[in-house]
Amino acid sequence: MWTEPLPNGKFKAVERYTDPITGKQKKISVTIPRDTRTARKEAQGILDQKIEAILGKTDYDNMTFGELCERYIESLSLKPSSIITIKKVIRRLKEKINPLSRINALNAAYISDCLKDEQPVRYNTCINRFKTIMRYGYSHDYVKDISWIAKIQSKKDNRKARIEDKYLEQSELNLLLKNMTYKNRLMTQFLVLSGLRIGEALALTKDDVDTTYIHVTKTVDIITGDVFDTPKTTDSIRDVFIQPELAGVIKEIRKWRMEDMMKRGYRTDLLFSRISYSAYRQHIRKHAKEVLGKNVTPHTLRHTHASLLAASGMSLEAIARRLGHADSDITKEVYLHVTEKLRKKEEAQLSKVKFL
Repeated sequence: MWTEPLPNGKFKAVERYTDPITGKQKKISVTIPRDTRTARKEAQGILDQKIEAILGKTDYDNMTFGELCERYIESLSLKPSSIITIKKVIRRLKEKINPLSRINALNAAYISDCLKDEQPVRYNTCINRFKTIMRYGYSHDYVKDISWIAKIQSKKDNRKARIEDKYLEQSELNLLLKNMTYKNRLMTQFLVLSGLRIGEALALTKDDVDTTYIHVTKTVDIITGDVFDTPKTTDSIRDVFIQPELAGVIKEIRKWRMEDMMKRGYRTDLLFSRISYSAYRQHIRKHAKEVLGKNVTPHTLRHTHASLLAASGMSLEAIARRLGHADSDITKEVYLHVTEKLRKKEEAQLSKVKFL
């Protein structure tokens, strides 16, 4: 052990120890008021206790579910908004599953019983996150066996009825656009015609949009407002083709942007100036409730874009590329739902045709 002086006149007693997992040397310290023999002796005792506690944590047989959740959260390298969403689910899990439960004593029957009263959507969300946490624990040798988690089945829900609430029909979209405030109408049109996520749209600068493509390379965190250099996933980095209808809306957005800057006396490189996620989300939800009687979020417009492309005959693979993701269950369900409706419509038309 050795001591180091601190700026406030006190001292830091430091000791080294070997991490049993990595084999690397690490340091641990404690502050002491004076560099005396008595203070050093007391510091050595405290440091020994701390090291013993750290080394004792390499025995994971008694690790609790709550401790595993904390380690899992610390391991996440995501946007703050994504972590907040995950924390909400974990908080719900710990309300249902005793956080003091030993992870190596958990089993399928116990977990299913803890969550049995949850509605299908929330139940499935909780179960999926629970399995992810347990897989994390297994990959770090905290959990000895996770083969049993495959026994926990998802709950069936009325997915067919719910998928229609994920997007807007053309008639609903036309009603929604009526009587919206000017800048919010422009944002809504842009999201529907481009399929961009709201965070991607808010991060765009005027130079990210040329005459042919929207260059998506970053996103805005919808909670903090911070701009990230990379969007949600690597697949999200893409060039979105600007079709004529979208080009007309972008032209209108640029005109509004310049007029607003001149009128209010400010400068910005952002394509959408003075539009925040929270204000836009509140406006569209309130307006949709009034005119449609249903809940609509900015992400509903992204699903609407997918549904309109599906109705136009575009393939699922092409839609996925435009939206910027390799795989999406919701996009698949919207696509299949819309194409099934088109098939039934065609069959109904065909049944009325007489050839002879």
